[in-house]
Amino acid sequence: MHKSSVLAVASAFLFSTAPAATIPRNDGDVLIDDLVGYEASAARISKISSTDVEEVIVTEEQLRVNGTGQRLEPFIPEGLAVDKRFINGEDDRYYYSSYAYPWSAIGRIAYENGIRCSGAMVGPRHVLTASHCRQSGVKGTFTPGYDSGVALAQATIDGYLTLTSGEGSACGVRNDFVIFSLDDVIGLKTGYLGVKKNDKAYIGKGGFTHVGYPGDLGNYQKPYRIDNVNITTREWNCDGTGPFYTDADVAAGQSGGPLFETIDGLPYIWGALSTSYQYMDEVWNGWGSGENMVDAVSFALNYWKVIVGNETMGPGPVVPS
Repeated sequence: MHKSSVLAVASAFLFSTAPAATIPRNDGDVLIDDLVGYEASAARISKISSTDVEEVIVTEEQLRVNGTGQRLEPFIPEGLAVDKRFINGEDDRYYYSSYAYPWSAIGRIAYENGIRCSGAMVGPRHVLTASHCRQSGVKGTFTPGYDSGVALAQATIDGYLTLTSGEGSACGVRNDFVIFSLDDVIGLKTGYLGVKKNDKAYIGKGGFTHVGYPGDLGNYQKPYRIDNVNITTREWNCDGTGPFYTDADVAAGQSGGPLFETIDGLPYIWGALSTSYQYMDEVWNGWGSGENMVDAVSFALNYWKVIVGNETMGPGPVVPS
């Protein structure tokens, strides 16, 4: 694996997983599950060259150099239909397949060892997902709009940018995100979502949307959507930027899928699904999030620049043309 010189010494991978089924952990009476998807029937060794994927590991201090920590705008290519149906529905997962934006920019991550996750385009060749969805030495692809073998586009993961962080803690959950670099600028076709720092003023409020590819519904093959997800009143127990928690219904395969709010008709990602918790009959989820996530996306957009004509493509949300 090629490592960038951005940081000389790499830390341990955050929530990295072996190519095997997710093993729930127990913290006292609380069951914790990192929600990585896995298909046993697809399990096999599939090594790729160690130089095929670029590894970029940065510190929080490096993110602050040019970071905003607040909000990055979306991109919608001209001519691509925009789905206006940002309506509140039941707080349950339901099958929802559409090539209209923003669903065009949300898709499935698949590795040749059977690992399955979800993610969203946040730049022309940039995908935001959970850091624990990252696999080493195995070929992986991102397929936006994927539905049962049919998709809008597909590209191979050729790099990733992640943060040096403490593993297994609340701060580790907050920093459980990664930005993948792809070998093609498919975001210019699919559009990409904006990214936004979470806001404590929303605690106890709903209206958020999550999309992912669960294994228990559709066998990682179909996109499932949840509307009117609530930000729970649980304490943000790392710092003022997260992690935040929701009451979304989730399962293996939805890891890394975006939770977004809609502002003036445009989607802004608050976080990537990281972890699920259960205590007796109560279930809640933690999300990779915060100003670190916003600045990491900004860093990745500058590190893997895409220039169209004389213009450097900036942050989303961007609607396809």
